[in-house]
Amino acid sequence: MGLFGVFLYMGVSGMNGVQFFDRLTLCFMPVKHHPNVSYVKKVKTWRMVLFTVFQGFGLIILWIVKSTPAALVLPLLCCCYDSLQIVPEVHLH
Repeated sequence: MGLFGVFLYMGVSGMNGVQFFDRLTLCFMPVKHHPNVSYVKKVKTWRMVLFTVFQGFGLIILWIVKSTPAALVLPLLCCCYDSLQIVPEVHLH
């Protein structure tokens, strides 16, 4: 049980500085208290919140897929998607 606490501590301490979690906390913070970083200064607050919500939904969908038998096919689909992204770049140059 003690090892679980070590991994929990490592996971929580590793979240510091991850932009998703920073934006998640900014969603519940007044605008006047936002830090002076580029992803806050250059983007409107509602757009930042919307992007964070979409990213959260994507995380939830990946968690659901991970819990199904489709999880075995997911890496293959990601590799196929990457190869489709590379093909147009080769033909454009």
